[in-house]
Amino acid sequence: MELSDPSHPVLSGLLRKRQEIASEIEGLESRLHGLVLDIDAVDLTIRLFSPGLDVETVRVRPTPRRHGVRPGDTSKLVLSLLRENGPMSQRQITLKVMEHRGLNVADRVLYGVMRNRVGASLRGLLKRGTLVHSDGASGGVRWGLA
Repeated sequence: MELSDPSHPVLSGLLRKRQEIASEIEGLESRLHGLVLDIDAVDLTIRLFSPGLDVETVRVRPTPRRHGVRPGDTSKLVLSLLRENGPMSQRQITLKVMEHRGLNVADRVLYGVMRNRVGASLRGLLKRGTLVHSDGASGGVRWGLA
């Protein structure tokens, strides 16, 4: 069986995936068309109440990111975790933060990003005097509430 044969398992799998993506695109285009009609109807209604208002000048709020975190959220979560669990290592805190947010703890790249965020929060809380750190039993640093 040649790779160019449509019945080849790899090629047939790729073709199915392509159909799936194309179908999703069609659904999104249909949804977009419906939303354009909806916003046009709202614009017309706005013009009934305020004919001089230029709706294009109204600022559109950005869509929140899927796992968007507001400033201070990580620090608040770190403090909460330390209150509940007592002193922990940065690794333990990072894993708890990821679990709390429903993130994949096995994803090494994501773990690295979250470790950096947690580390920045720990340093900020230490600088403000909210946290202290000490050497743990295994030689690692343990973080706790001041």
